Amino acid sequence: KISAGLPFHSRNPLKPIGTVTLAGVLDMRKAIEGDLRKGMDECSKATFDMIGGTSKEQPRRYRAASPIELLPTGVPHWILVGEHDNPLRIEQLKRYGEVARSKGDEVRFQVLQGAGHFELVDVDGPFWSSTLNAIKSAAGGAALADVVYRNGRIYTVDDRSSWAQAVAIANGNFVYVGDDAGVAKYIGKGTRTVDLKGRMVMPGLHDAH
Repeated sequence: KISAGLPFHSRNPLKPIGTVTLAGVLDMRKAIEGDLRKGMDECSKATFDMIGGTSKEQPRRYRAASPIELLPTGVPHWILVGEHDNPLRIEQLKRYGEVARSKGDEVRFQVLQGAGHFELVDVDGPFWSSTLNAIKSAAGGAALADVVYRNGRIYTVDDRSSWAQAVAIANGNFVYVGDDAGVAKYIGKGTRTVDLKGRMVMPGLHDAH
């Protein structure tokens, strides 16, 4: 993606299998010259210092370094941001995801409720499991679940009306539906495991009465 003649250009670049951004600056032009400039935070200031000027002053650097300029990547994106982060950054990240999807890239965008900017990298904090799950998923591995339901009769209501024995849920999403043997790899130290003891589970019924 980086044009010949620019720093870091390689004829045989390494191709990532996925990307994970933790409240990153994915549109440098927008961060420096757009909405964030109204209240430029430390990340935007650092970006400006790294680029060395505005897009008019350094157009080739923006094209080479700003992630949104390099779309599509052809690999999945995981985008995490805290609920209490800079609202303008959240909107910027949403826009990046929309542009990436419009160009054919897979995007998983998640706003972590209760988190700010730095909590996503706090290894002892409650949001670190979400960060690890994104990294593991991007690397093609199994995400550790927040909760696992096993040893049950789970009616999935899919196209085949199939039944499952266990499910794993991470960050509010189903990451596994299958049997007890298969769900084992999604169980970690912080996973809550519920033994259904053969009981039935099905999607909620919503009655308008």
